[in-house]
Amino acid sequence: MPPVSVLDPAAKDRVRAAAGLKAEGEIYRRLYGLPPTSEDSERRTLLGQRVRLTGLTARRQLNGKHGEAKSIDKGHILVILEGSGEGVRLRHANLQLAPPAPVNTSYNVGTGQYMLPAYSNNGLPRRCRMGSGALSYSTRRSVAQDGRDVAAPQAGAILPRPNLPTAFREARKEGLLPVRLGPTRDAPLRWINPKTESEVDVQEVDAARWLPFFLEGLRETEHLENAFVALQGAMELTHAAAQNQSLLSIIPATVTPLRRALEVRQSSVICAALKAWQYLLKADPGSGVAFRPHFKQLLPPLAMLTLLQSQPSIGDEFEYSQQRRINVSDLVVETLDLLECNGGHGASALIKSYVPSFQRADEILHRGFR
Repeated sequence: MPPVSVLDPAAKDRVRAAAGLKAEGEIYRRLYGLPPTSEDSERRTLLGQRVRLTGLTARRQLNGKHGEAKSIDKGHILVILEGSGEGVRLRHANLQLAPPAPVNTSYNVGTGQYMLPAYSNNGLPRRCRMGSGALSYSTRRSVAQDGRDVAAPQAGAILPRPNLPTAFREARKEGLLPVRLGPTRDAPLRWINPKTESEVDVQEVDAARWLPFFLEGLRETEHLENAFVALQGAMELTHAAAQNQSLLSIIPATVTPLRRALEVRQSSVICAALKAWQYLLKADPGSGVAFRPHFKQLLPPLAMLTLLQSQPSIGDEFEYSQQRRINVSDLVVETLDLLECNGGHGASALIKSYVPSFQRADEILHRGFR
């Protein structure tokens, strides 16, 4: 009997019917004993392993979920999802090898994550669901295995953040800044040319170059002298740029240093940044409109400060922080009022969208005044 050619269509149909398979490549591998392809070997390596689902388009809600690869069915891998126990058939491209589940933890069906037994709510899942807007952990105290009370962890939203060193300190130490301390209180700073050490007028200093640099120095907290020079120098450069009618072109460069100063979460740095920002708003009538495209970068830190930096309850004691202008809450309110007044038409509604607690000037505060 002559050998049957694998290229013969009739022979292909007979082989396909005898083997009961649809893929021609699988038929040839079984007939001739060829080794499995690299894709098949990769599928088999995932069996029994913990995998992560990714790249799904039809069921996007499953992206990021974890499960266990059980078996291979017609080129797809059967995955049993953690928590729900649902079985889904996925392609190899939609699975990634995931690390094993943490030890000494229990799976929370509501959040789809593993949690420590100390917060397990007496062995029951936490009463929160993913996407419901609820807290991701219980705020009530739990009891650890040794009987100690375990408090819920703090979010740390208002805790001081790492303050990275600035180049302002090194530049002033090496004498590269165009400013020196003045001899009297009326003239606290003396502007010079760093190359010739000759005294110059502040109008001759390049404000476009040095104003963002001085605003970056507002984050100096180790030496009060550096912080004073940075704030006073920024104010004088702002005044000079406003007189030269070049302040509006410099405002976009001041957004980044102001944002960094507000994110430090230190009262002294925040007060200095707000004072410099207020001086920028008062120096030129159009500065408020120039800051409007940058509300998205500058107003979210103020929204948090208005909610968390409330007025302290001191009873019948004297409060001097307002007089000394070191009260964060008052400075935030003053800054928002200046942005509303100088921001042009619709500025109040735009500020309200970023700072929900902001009280607009045209907003009725009480029904009795209607």
